[in-house]
Amino acid sequence: MSERVNSNLNRLGRGLAVMGLLAALHGGARAQAQEAAPLFIGGVQASSLGGYAYAGLIKPFAGARLGEGWFQRSVASMLTYRYDTTLQGSTRSVHARAPGLEYAIGRAWSGERSSLELSAGIGLRYTRLSPVDPDSSVRGTHWAFTPQLIARQAFTQSVDADVLASYSAGPNSRYVRARLGARPAALGWRVGVESTLSSGESYRQVGVGLFGARSLASGLSLELSAGRLRARDGNEEPYIALGVAKSM
Repeated sequence: MSERVNSNLNRLGRGLAVMGLLAALHGGARAQAQEAAPLFIGGVQASSLGGYAYAGLIKPFAGARLGEGWFQRSVASMLTYRYDTTLQGSTRSVHARAPGLEYAIGRAWSGERSSLELSAGIGLRYTRLSPVDPDSSVRGTHWAFTPQLIARQAFTQSVDADVLASYSAGPNSRYVRARLGARPAALGWRVGVESTLSSGESYRQVGVGLFGARSLASGLSLELSAGRLRARDGNEEPYIALGVAKSM
């Protein structure tokens, strides 16, 4: 069996062990309690440097509710990016398409002015490169173990900040997004600035932009953002993103 297969299986085994521990800690507690409604999440970010699209469900376990207690998350996603490399003696632009699936278990805590969410997921991602880069180790199918953190803190009634950070062992990729926002009473929106970092073996993108978020009727939430991305080679391009969440 190849070293890469052994490495992927070892990562998978460690990830399954962690998820098993999380499930055991939850351990069927309050099994007779009424289950909370799941939350649909979806979104897309688009840029000529690449993009990301996802759709999934967050479902609290029995006795929990959204934002407080144990939950499970299932997500399907599509990651695209491009990078320059040397193929047959000349510099070529390689385009990557990487669909993936992930299942995660997590725990959320919320207070009067802050909240925290920790999760760990097992995923599977298939990466196709065009043209084929024979020196790339991301080609084909890879298992991924992905811990993730989301933290929010309110400084005043109208000013707050949040951070989302995740790392995928296997593909060796990471994503970080930090936001500082305000809620002007006259607008009804949370607006502010954001900074992002997305990187993997062959790509690295740093973004700076503006965002707006609002909760609408019937449990629907909407997020819009736009800004500029800077790639590892120094190329800069605009990006635009849309996110939605809807309680089912």
